[in-house]
Amino acid sequence: MKFKILLIFLVLAAALVLFGCGEEEVQQNPELAVQQLFEATVELDIERARSYISSNYQAQYDREFAEVADIFEEGGDEAEFLRTIYDAFFDSVDLQTVGHYVDGDSATVDIAVSIPDMDEFGDAFMGAMFELMFSEDVDVEAMTEEEVMLLMSDMIKDVIKDVSKVERSGVVQLVMEEGQWKVDSDFLADIFDEMDF
Repeated sequence: MKFKILLIFLVLAAALVLFGCGEEEVQQNPELAVQQLFEATVELDIERARSYISSNYQAQYDREFAEVADIFEEGGDEAEFLRTIYDAFFDSVDLQTVGHYVDGDSATVDIAVSIPDMDEFGDAFMGAMFELMFSEDVDVEAMTEEEVMLLMSDMIKDVIKDVSKVERSGVVQLVMEEGQWKVDSDFLADIFDEMDF
């Protein structure tokens, strides 16, 4: 009986360690805060994203992403089309944290970003559009606006997955606020700065 109680206690202790470490890890490791913010941004989870942004940058982040989120929430064909583009783009972006430096309540996280080559994407997409316009198999003029958007969405997804990636590195600034690491810089510029859109 004592063995059974000890075993139950050990299982519960292990569960507390496993399930309790997630938030504490983010509090201790600035790299995890950057990764969590990126994931929340990709998912357009504004509230979750805000929890990883310093008070200095929350208003800016809200302005940049609230408009996008509002468009998607409104629904309709245009929103669905834009969401398809957003998802296709961010599905092609890879952000890796490659190290960090902590100095008291400040930290920097080095990132490596892989992003679709937007020049190549533009050329490939325009080529696909011209091919479609002159195709005898598809009568674009006879299509509804919804059908055209669906067709273009599919083309964007197909083109973007075949586009080469541009690699770059960057640095994200963080501060400790409320016992948690929070990004204290223009996060989107940290990721996409110097990218040619």
